[in-house]
Amino acid sequence: WEGRPIWISLSRLGFQSMHGKGLWENPDPDPEHQTLKNKWLQHLCLRGPEEETPGVHLHAPDGLEGVKCLDPESLFGMAAEGSKLFGPIMKVLEECGYEAGKDFDAAPYDWRFAPSVLQRRDGFYDRMATKVEALNSRGTGVVLLGHSMGNKAISYFLEYAKRSKGQQWLDKHVYSWLAAGAPLLGAPQALRSTVQGMAEVRPLFSLEEATLFARSVSASPWLFPIGDLDASPYCFLRRQGVLQIRNLHAGITAGCLSSSR
Repeated sequence: WEGRPIWISLSRLGFQSMHGKGLWENPDPDPEHQTLKNKWLQHLCLRGPEEETPGVHLHAPDGLEGVKCLDPESLFGMAAEGSKLFGPIMKVLEECGYEAGKDFDAAPYDWRFAPSVLQRRDGFYDRMATKVEALNSRGTGVVLLGHSMGNKAISYFLEYAKRSKGQQWLDKHVYSWLAAGAPLLGAPQALRSTVQGMAEVRPLFSLEEATLFARSVSASPWLFPIGDLDASPYCFLRRQGVLQIRNLHAGITAGCLSSSR
């Protein structure tokens, strides 16, 4: 699999779902020696908030090629047509006279990691700032376009740029932000996936595999509900009984400290 696309590869994902019952190939109690039966999942799961499985290193493909489609290779390339992402938008921009790499570009990221980890591990937000500066050759500012969780990455980027470069940098280089399908207040599904897994992933994953994956990625809490979405507790009905999730808030006025969750 070295040098080949992993997310999302229909051929690798599909074949790896065909295995016997159970998660692990070996019952070794030492996590360092445990291996999953599903090798696709073995590649994607994290061992810690910023630690991959030993022997595995994944990275997001850089630039526009990383956002054209989800699966550029499977079924002799035919899967690319059915897994389009920004490909159609890129085509329209080119038809309007914009030049790829000069007038528009992309900043794919490893969505498994929490935003602070992306910066510490890969310098992602510094590299994104460099791209924004390069695209702003006319000095009119750039339009940031995000889709789904990518808007959480943009929100973090704007705060990061404001703190590291200042408001003047933002005023000069960022004209506007176009948010498509933005989960700015989080998504209840992210909480459900982490608590009990998602039945929708069958038959590609068992519930145990889905739950293991959701709990392994440090970006999961990034999508937990906030604001009005977390005003009421969430209840999950499971075989073991009803599980109620509450977001607890506490404040210490005298010490000027505030914490949530």
